[in-house]
Amino acid sequence: MRVYLSRRWGKGKSLPFVGVLEFQKNGNAHLHILLGQYIPRAWLSKAWQSIGGGRFVDIRFVDVHRVAAYLSKYLTGDKVEHTLRLLPRRARIFTTARCIVLWPKKEKSGWRLRRADIGELFDAVENPSNVKFVAVENLKAFGLELLSYFESPPCAAAMGSGDVIAALRKALPFWQMPKKSFA
Repeated sequence: MRVYLSRRWGKGKSLPFVGVLEFQKNGNAHLHILLGQYIPRAWLSKAWQSIGGGRFVDIRFVDVHRVAAYLSKYLTGDKVEHTLRLLPRRARIFTTARCIVLWPKKEKSGWRLRRADIGELFDAVENPSNVKFVAVENLKAFGLELLSYFESPPCAAAMGSGDVIAALRKALPFWQMPKKSFA
């Protein structure tokens, strides 16, 4: 439907939209979609039916100042609980066009995966700060007796190659086993 809308009404560009899935009490899927522009009901109904949607298309004007109030009815309460019970776990009932950014992209963190002895890392940095070594009784079942922590500006010796896959292969020995063919 996005392709139909962008070809006909967006001049090849994505139309801004917000959509919420709702399952009715009879189990039929029902969509609430807010579009960034008016689309005639006859065209929308025909396009929706051509891709396997239902026969019923209801178009209403929603004042831009009332969008949050309109959507909140379908994102909270019994309606959303009913819909989520009928969907697989982690399924989404809310979607937006790619041109709408609700949350900015996360910046890359400075965290890196490194499998090395804590002493080796500690010795590799010049000025460690906030150094803590704490005995932990509740982690002995996991073979851990000491919680070690320190902060440091990054240095090449402590960071290693930065190759996450190589670090995982080193950490997880089963990755190093030869591949078996299942013929």
